[in-house]
Amino acid sequence: MVARLQRLRQQRERQTPAPVVAKPSAATVTDSNATPRFQTGDQITCNPYGCGHVVASRIENDHEIIDVTFPAYGQLTIDAAISAVRLIEAAQGEREWE
Repeated sequence: MVARLQRLRQQRERQTPAPVVAKPSAATVTDSNATPRFQTGDQITCNPYGCGHVVASRIENDHEIIDVTFPAYGQLTIDAAISAVRLIEAAQGEREWE
């Protein structure tokens, strides 16, 4: 009986392929000419966190990643392509949009 159970287990292991483990990719800047939409000092609003100030902004893997300081949450890193981030006030007054 034990030998039969061992054979059955070996059969299952041969039929089930080994799981494929994906390697995490390193964050890369894909477009060196890309200009972030948000600049240091900009005041933004982001759901669900509310209003905050941009500390840093960068482009990684075609997404704009911003570091924002919120009064209630402290500093958070946000992907602007995923979260609803809106500019309230630019750091140097009105900016020209191209």
